[in-house]
Amino acid sequence: MDYMRIRTKKTGEFCTVHPDTELIIDIHNRAKKPFCPKCVAKDTEKEKTSFDRRITRETITRYIYRYSLLDNSLEWQSSFDGFKAKKGTKEFEVKQKARLLAGAYLKNTDKAGEKRKRFNTIFFGNPGTGKTHLAMSMLKGVNDYAKPPKKCLFINVNTLMDRIFSSFSDPTEMWTKEHSIELIGDADLVVLDDLGTESSMTDKGQASEFVQKLLYRISNRPMELIITTNLSQQQFKRTYNLKIISRLFANTRNSIIDFSGIADKRY
Repeated sequence: MDYMRIRTKKTGEFCTVHPDTELIIDIHNRAKKPFCPKCVAKDTEKEKTSFDRRITRETITRYIYRYSLLDNSLEWQSSFDGFKAKKGTKEFEVKQKARLLAGAYLKNTDKAGEKRKRFNTIFFGNPGTGKTHLAMSMLKGVNDYAKPPKKCLFINVNTLMDRIFSSFSDPTEMWTKEHSIELIGDADLVVLDDLGTESSMTDKGQASEFVQKLLYRISNRPMELIITTNLSQQQFKRTYNLKIISRLFANTRNSIIDFSGIADKRY
C-alpha cells in the first residue's frame, strides 16, 4: 500500500508485532485507530493470496462445465443420493464401490503418506443399469471436494466422435482431433462414457483405425480415467488393440465394477 498518498501522522506508539515500526493514523478519518503499516501490508497480502487461490479453484472447478460433452444434459443431475438402491441388492453394492473409488480419487497420498499410484476405473454392464449415473456422481464429487482442486471432465465418446467428424467440414467446430486430445489430456480425471458403442455397428465389432489412434493418444496422457461401457470384458478386449487395453486397464485390479444382474432402469 502506498502510504504517501494518504495523509497520515505518527502517533509515538509502536506495534507490538513489529516493535521497530511506529503506528500511524489517517488524519482525515480520526475515528480509526492507529495502525501498523507492516501489519496492514501483511493482511493485504494474505487477502490477495486468498483471492488468487479462490479464483484458481473456481477456474479449475468450472472446467467440467465448460468442456464436458454429454449425451443428455439431464446427466448433470446425477448424484449418489439420487441413485436409489436397497441394502443387500446389486445396485447397493455397485453404489458403495463407486463411493469408495470416488474417495480414493480425492486423495493424493496413500496410507503411508506417499504419493498414491494413478489408477483407472471401468464399469462393465448392459445399458440402463446406472453406469453413467454413478460415473458422473463420482466425477462431480471429486470436482467439488478435491484439495487441491482437480480438473474433471465428462466425455461421451459418441458425442466426441460426432464433433470431431463435424470439424472435418466445419471450420468453426472447436472439437478438432488435436484440440480434443489437448482438452481431454489437460484434465486430471476424465469419464469416457459409453466407450465401445462407436464400434458396435461395424461388421467385425472392432473400433476403426481412426478411433484406435485417437484413443491411444488420449490414454497415453497422464490423467486418470473412469470408463463406462456396454461391452463385456471379452468384447472390450476384442474391440481395441493390446496397447490401448494395457493403458485402460492400468492399475484396475480393485476398480473394475460389473453391473451384470442389474435390470434396465429406463423401462
